[in-house]
This record gives sequence, C-alpha cells and structure tokens, in this order.
Amino acid sequence: MRLLQAFETRRSAGSSRTCPHLARGNYGSYSTRYSSSQRTSDADLSEGYACREPSACHTLTRCVVFPVTHSQRTPNGCATTERRTAVTSEQPTPEPIDQAELARRFEEHRPYLRRLAYSTLGSLTDADDVVQEAWLRLQRQHEAGTADQIDNLRAWLSTVTGRLALDQLGSARARREQYVGEWLPEPEVTSWDDPADRITQDERVTTALLVVLESLSPAERTAFVLQDVFGMSGPEVAEVVGRTPAAVRQLASRARKRVEDGTPRFPASPDEQEKVVSAFAVAWRSGDLSALLGVLDANVSLTADGGGKVPAIRKPVHGAELIAKMLLGWYHAPSAAGGWGRAVLVNGAPGLVVFDGTHIGVFAFVIDNDRIVAINVVRNPDKLHDLPTTGKPDWYLGAAPAEEE
Repeated sequence: MRLLQAFETRRSAGSSRTCPHLARGNYGSYSTRYSSSQRTSDADLSEGYACREPSACHTLTRCVVFPVTHSQRTPNGCATTERRTAVTSEQPTPEPIDQAELARRFEEHRPYLRRLAYSTLGSLTDADDVVQEAWLRLQRQHEAGTADQIDNLRAWLSTVTGRLALDQLGSARARREQYVGEWLPEPEVTSWDDPADRITQDERVTTALLVVLESLSPAERTAFVLQDVFGMSGPEVAEVVGRTPAAVRQLASRARKRVEDGTPRFPASPDEQEKVVSAFAVAWRSGDLSALLGVLDANVSLTADGGGKVPAIRKPVHGAELIAKMLLGWYHAPSAAGGWGRAVLVNGAPGLVVFDGTHIGVFAFVIDNDRIVAINVVRNPDKLHDLPTTGKPDWYLGAAPAEEE
C-alpha cells in the first residue's frame, strides 16, 4: 500500500518516465483534459495495459501504469502481465448511472447543445434533430455500459453534436440549392418583455452573422462557430472537423476575415438598436416616408424568404427610397386590413413580427452607424412555427401609434 501511495504521488507530480511501449487503447469517450499525447493515465488505468515489449524496455521508475513490487518485475524492469491482471481487478469501477439520472444530466446541457447546432446549421428544426441524435448516441453508450466512463459529459456531447451538425450541414447545403427564392436562416424569436430572453451575444448568434456564415464552407463555419462563438480550443475543434489543430487555425482565420468583411464596421449597442428599430416601426406604421428614409442607409438591402409558399420578392432589393416605398405600399394596402405588429427579439436583437392581414413575417435588422443597412424578412410558414403567441399586438394597421403606458 505504501508503494501504491508513493507511485500515485510520483504520477501526480508529473513524472515523464512512462513506458515507451505502452499499448494504448481506443478511449471511446472524449475528454478535454488530455491531449492525444497525454491520454495515458486514466484511460490506460481502466484498460490495464502493460508493456508490449518487456525484453526491450529499460524504464525503471514507471514501466507500466500500475505500481508493482521489485519481485514482480522482469530482469529488465518491466512488469509481468500476470501482475497486470491482478492489479486490474483491484481498480475501483465507476458507479453505474441509471437512465433517469442520465436523462437529467443531458437535459441540463440541451439548451447549450441546441444553440451550438443552430449556430452551425441556421435551422432550429435541423438543430433539434441533431440534439435528439446526440441523446440517442448517449443512450447507446449507456446501454453498452460505458456512459459512466465519460468524465466530461458537456465536452463529449459538444463533440458529438458538432460532428453531427457538420454532417448535417453538407446535406442541408444540397437542399438549399433547390430552394425557391432566397434562403434565410430560421429566426429564433423570443418575447421582448421577458428579461430571460435577453441573453448575451456570446450565447446567441445574430441573424446578420448567420447570413454571413452561409458564405463559408462547412468546415470553416464549424471551426468559427465552435472556436469564436462557443470558445472551444483548437484541439477540441480539430476532433470535431477531423483536421489538425494547425489546419483548424487556418480555417478559423479565413472565416474571421469573411465575417469581418460581411458584418457592420460600427455595430450598434442594444439600446441603439432598440431606438433605430422603434423609429422604423413608428415611421412605417404611420406612413411617414421622410421619417422612414431617415433610419435607412442609402444602400440598404431588403431580402425576403417565402420558400415558394407565400408571396415574397425572389431577389434582394437595394436602395433606401425604393425599399421605403415598397414597405409603405405593402403595409398600407387594402388587403392588409386587420394587420398588426409586435416588437420581439430576433436572435437576441430587436426585431418585429408583422401580420399583413394574410401572412406573418419576421423582420430582422442589420444596423451600422445608427442606420439600417439590411432588412431580412422570413415569411416561409415552415420557419415560423415557434413564434410567441402570448400578449397583444403593439399596434394595429391604420391605428395611431400606441401611447406608452
């Protein structure tokens, strides 16, 4: 026992004299605590591997990952396989996890995993499918009796979810080539009034960023999202995308350059965004062309996604005056009787949900230097199945702007 304690002390102190012939195993579970060159200790302890070539090994301090007495070493210093078996039987086994506890632990990570998958895919529906598949894979680990060997569940699930999302992204790109009209990310719409929905930008990507990410390759997008948005390390991302850490650095660098070129140079603060969007809403619903032009950049763009299922412009439109007149004509048309609008958060930023009397649209805005430089409108009903349904509209078509209470 004293020898065992002494060995553990040496191991924790970082002794580097490890048997060069150690038979390494397939670790099965992902851990952020070890690099590929360091994963000898816990994984090898559980497998009980000893030196493959005792006749050639002269390591005396720690020939194998188990402490042995002098009498149980071969003349050249390596431990015998018989001792390996005996020590393996003495190793404590992890407590098994029951199904209910496993489900509880998974649910703790579900919101995070959903954001990770959604940021990679731009589709809440696809993200939910990916997260469900990650749960099924964790269940299979449980059925195989290996779930309790995962020492960092969040890291393991992040890796699995990232890989699944990357695979899904390839097939999603193929589907989008057949998409009718412009494709926009599925908006994540939450209530304006719920403080819990106002989460920080490092936890939720904006619509503007999701649009730019569409121009990246699947590997570039995954590397950027995992590393820059979710803070995963280069080696962790490398395991997800199947590249070396050096290759991941190149992927992330190219992605950052594209993102910098495609996002606002002078992004507005949340308060500034709220002021601009509120001014836009007041000018729009009151029919004030001059005021509407005052919040639009001269080169503003308007993109709409109807998916071929509801009326929407097929190609982006550019120019403040043209877009302002289009919006006023659409919103104040006779067919829009009974329409209404509501202020919401779209991917964590101020936006609008507007009903024109027939169809609902979600408006997301890109604001640069206190002007709206892009308006993205999602009208495809397949992407609007998760809208907030509580509360009254903030205004109705044809009514004067509601007085603040």
